[in-house]
Amino acid sequence: MRPSLVDTLLRDPVVRRRIGLGLLLFTLVTALLVTLYPFRFHLRTASLSRIDWRLYYPGHSDRDLVLNLLMLAPFGAGLVLVRFGRARLSRIVLEACALGVGTALFIETLQIFERTRFPQAADVWRNGTGCIVGAVAVALMLPMIERRRQRSRAGRSGQRRWVVERGAAVELAATAGAANAVSVVLAAAATESSPRCAGS
Repeated sequence: MRPSLVDTLLRDPVVRRRIGLGLLLFTLVTALLVTLYPFRFHLRTASLSRIDWRLYYPGHSDRDLVLNLLMLAPFGAGLVLVRFGRARLSRIVLEACALGVGTALFIETLQIFERTRFPQAADVWRNGTGCIVGAVAVALMLPMIERRRQRSRAGRSGQRRWVVERGAAVELAATAGAANAVSVVLAAAATESSPRCAGS
């Protein structure tokens, strides 16, 4: 079975890291645009009373919950693509947790100074959880791709070995056949020459 385009791209460490860096940058820029636009910051607006400190509130829109979980999921995925092979997966997941929570805290802190935005403590754990989920998903996928590549390599090397061994066997059989044919010809020639020698 032919490997998919995603498998082919993710198998190359250099390409994988470039994709990861691009995903990190794209996610960060998108998150800042979505959460801070139109970027009208005012020091007079800043007040801790503007922060909604509730970590969970029933009756809130499920759409908002899902969007907050998904917003930084590519962030965690990009981190794994960059760090895979350089650190243990458990460490990468912890780094994704710190990166997601830190980015969410940074965004919510800036929203204190933006009068059209309303910072929420719940968004911090939602964004952080999404970042961790994205990291775990890619961290589980990459080892599967690596194992598939190793099996593919082993299969190709085994096939090449079989072809070489088969070719050697064919050459050996051909050599033996040729030697056998030569011996038959020599034996026939010797048989024909024996009566002549006796007659003379």
